[in-house]
Amino acid sequence: PPPFRFLESLGRALHGALISRYSICLIPDLPGSFNLAGRLAHGMKLPAAARYAGVLSRFSSAAGDGGSGRPATAERILVMLSGPEPQRSLLATRLHEFLSRSGLPVIILGGETQAGSIAAGGNIEYISRPGGSLVRDLVLDSRYIISRAGYTTIMELAALGRTALLIPVPGQTEQEYLASYLSGKGLFKIHPQNSPGTPVLVKSDSVDFPASLAGESERLLRAALEEISGE
Repeated sequence: PPPFRFLESLGRALHGALISRYSICLIPDLPGSFNLAGRLAHGMKLPAAARYAGVLSRFSSAAGDGGSGRPATAERILVMLSGPEPQRSLLATRLHEFLSRSGLPVIILGGETQAGSIAAGGNIEYISRPGGSLVRDLVLDSRYIISRAGYTTIMELAALGRTALLIPVPGQTEQEYLASYLSGKGLFKIHPQNSPGTPVLVKSDSVDFPASLAGESERLLRAALEEISGE
């Protein structure tokens, strides 16, 4: 956070000292100008033990199905509802009127049977604790996606070649930074949770992620694992 920016160099030094005690430290991101973590993993001198391991995702092998390879065909809004309470329910409450009046079918993925004031009915379907294959299919097929800005979610969306409207958890500086950074790069859109404006949806297949993302990620991870195993 800006008020504590003067402590950043000290924080980096402490993290570097901790990492140097280990043989290897894997960073889930790509090196170079195209990356997803920004200043969280770049723009600094990395410890000798650090290795970029690429974009990690349970869907990485399906990256070719997203983007230009597979257009989103379902005219619906997919909401990936996650994060800690009470912010999770607060977001659900803020989205309820917008989703109800959207004129589109809405599928909400969450960990509970109901969240806040959003319940199944009308144009809204709530799916509790969905399996990985279902999440993958819904992400690939849905025309619009709304999600939190957690790094795991961002990596999974990128692995499938999908963009989304990111609503970071208020006060979680990592999510706020990632959403702002990726929005600035044109990869995702951002809408602060407490913004009085109406969310502006973005087509999930409107961003072309690098075709090499999956292959380069796989190469980096394989190299790191081979180094760990001593092969």
